Amino acid sequence: MPTVEDADTVTAEEAGSGSHTFNVPTNTVDGETILLFVGADADATAGVPTGYTNFFDDDDSPSPTIAGYCHWKRSDGSEPTTGTYTTTGGFPRTASIGLRISGAADPDVDPPVALGFTDHGGVSDPNPADADTGAGSAARLWVAGAWGNDGETIGARPANYDATADEQEIGGFGPHVILGDRELDAESEDPGAWTLSFSNWLTVMIVVHPSGVITAAYPPFPSRPNRRHRM
Repeated sequence: MPTVEDADTVTAEEAGSGSHTFNVPTNTVDGETILLFVGADADATAGVPTGYTNFFDDDDSPSPTIAGYCHWKRSDGSEPTTGTYTTTGGFPRTASIGLRISGAADPDVDPPVALGFTDHGGVSDPNPADADTGAGSAARLWVAGAWGNDGETIGARPANYDATADEQEIGGFGPHVILGDRELDAESEDPGAWTLSFSNWLTVMIVVHPSGVITAAYPPFPSRPNRRHRM
């Protein structure tokens, strides 16, 4: 079963265009999956780091204040402990969380998928939609992700989700990225509600499939009118 072995976090702030650093957990092993979650002010664009593949990219439209990104990479066992991505426009404050995951399927063959997306509800208890892989039961890792902005806090993750990581931009302003994870043998998962103070937020469910089981029959993250397509 895929398992979160470690998490590392970092925040950055750069006026205008700039290079922002993210952290990668140490002691990565060849074949492990690295997930990178990035939050940025919505008036800026955060690019995809070299060697990573983007699979989620959206904001809290219709009046966006925060943008969320997810990228994956297959580790070769010699990952540097830091990397960079480029931001353009606005005053791009950022926060990021890197996860090191063992026991996952080769992402080049059966990559993680983003499901159960919910955006900008204007309430403190967003409830992500049911994350249905449509690919039969398997021992999967389910990662619940939430992004907020400017001093907002977390009350509780969805029930049964461990506290994976929590990172907010320096000074309590700008992006806030929060993750919870659950190991569960299932085809689908309804994670239940978050408890957040956010007035502007977006949430998503990330599904990581186990090694040795090809489940790529699931649909890709659906096209949305406000999807940012920042590759």
